[in-house]
This record gives sequence, structure tokens and C-alpha cells, in this order.
Amino acid sequence: MKSQQEIFDSILVDEILSGNQMAFTLLFKRWQKRLLARALWLTGNADAAKDVVQESWEIIFLKLHQLKDTRKFGNWALSIVSRKCMDWLRKGSREKKLKSDYRDQSNISQPLTGKENIPNNIELIRRAIRELPKQQQLVLTLFYLDGFGLKHISEILNIPKGTVKSRLFNAREKLKKIIKK
Repeated sequence: MKSQQEIFDSILVDEILSGNQMAFTLLFKRWQKRLLARALWLTGNADAAKDVVQESWEIIFLKLHQLKDTRKFGNWALSIVSRKCMDWLRKGSREKKLKSDYRDQSNISQPLTGKENIPNNIELIRRAIRELPKQQQLVLTLFYLDGFGLKHISEILNIPKGTVKSRLFNAREKLKKIIKK
């Protein structure tokens, strides 16, 4: 099934490179939801996810001619979105630190609202995953939610297969500890 999708993507990419604008529209429609879902998962922010995906499509369009194996379009596009998300997160981390430093200096504390709910099991798992480093969240998402194998994850993230394995192992171990709390 995946190879049929890869072949179709490859044909669309070849058509785009030949000047067929309709092929780009089709490729966009095929991948927009998946890229947006990935960006939303990584950023946790719908507006940021839309911005990241839009920037990613610009890069995809500009660099499509550099794609050596057109069957790998999906992995390539996902890796672009993932890297853009990581850039956004790094930028956000700097901003959060500045805001946190400001709050600490101002001695502002947030009172509890009393509306805190006891989460269900799925929400507990989601929260636990969000406590992991973003790199581990990404590997877990690619492996368990998207169903990619180690080799594909390695290609998407542009890291060695061994690094993917170790991140998966470490993420599972950390999840166990977080959930036990």
C-alpha cells in the first residue's frame, strides 16, 4: 500500500518538475492534512502549526528539484515540517524563558482556579508524552501513531537508525516513570 502511494507521489513530483501546476495542487491536497497534523502534534499550537506548514510548503516548492528519489517525497516533506517545528519550538523556548525570568522578578504567582479536573487515562498518556523532550515525542509519534519503521524515521529526521532506537528506548523508559508518578 505504501509503495503505491510512493509511486503516485513520485509521478506527481515528476509532473510538477515538468511544469504541470495541477500536479502540485494534487500533491498539496494529498499531503496538507498529514503535514498539518504533524506540525500540530509537535507544536501543540494550531496557529503555529499552520504557519509552519505554510513555510514548509514554500521550501518544498523551491527545493523540489533537489529531491533525488521522488518516491521519498513523503519522508522528505515530513522532515522539512519536523525541522521547521523544532525551529519554532527553539524560538518559543527562548521567549518562554524570558517571560519566566520576568515573572520571577515580578513575584507574580498564579492562583489555582479550582477547575482542575482529574484527567482520564488517554489524557494522562498525552500529558506524559508532552513532558518528554520534543525529539523523543517526535520519534514516538512517527513510530506509534504514523506507523513508520526505524529506517523511515531515520530518513525523515536525517539521523542514524541507532539514534532512532535509543530515542525510542529512552522515551519509553521516561514514559513509564512519568506515568507511575
